[in-house]
Amino acid sequence: MTDGARSRAFWADGLHAAPTDDAFWAIDSLRANIGDGRARAGIDPVETCELLELDRYAATRTYLTALAMSLTEAIGDEPMMNAPGCTRYTFDEAWLLRLFERCQARDAESMAFLISSRVPHRYRNSIAFLVNGLVARFEDAGAGSARADIAKG
Repeated sequence: MTDGARSRAFWADGLHAAPTDDAFWAIDSLRANIGDGRARAGIDPVETCELLELDRYAATRTYLTALAMSLTEAIGDEPMMNAPGCTRYTFDEAWLLRLFERCQARDAESMAFLISSRVPHRYRNSIAFLVNGLVARFEDAGAGSARADIAKG
């Protein structure tokens, strides 16, 4: 069962489209990054964004790693993530999926609401920057572009 197919029912609320397969793939990648300790050190999201702004063509892997490393600092605790491939979603994962979906829909107001509901004011723009950058990489070359980018790296 594909990432998208396994959770269409969960997201079928009639009001919003389900996140794309790339968004579900990003959650699994974040699960792996956070689960194996690569993101445990945590870094300041503002500093992360300043570094990424220097390289407008940063790879998907860079944005995933930066988001994974910034989440702990941004939400004030280590995000609860299931193992990659799990068909159930924690509150943190569902929040991220909805954030990706609203970003893909270019719904800035809902994105701002979602971010402000969990992220202190100081980090809100940084988390929005990372999510927008990641979603832009999903859309650059169509479906599967993010996964292809990781496969090359």
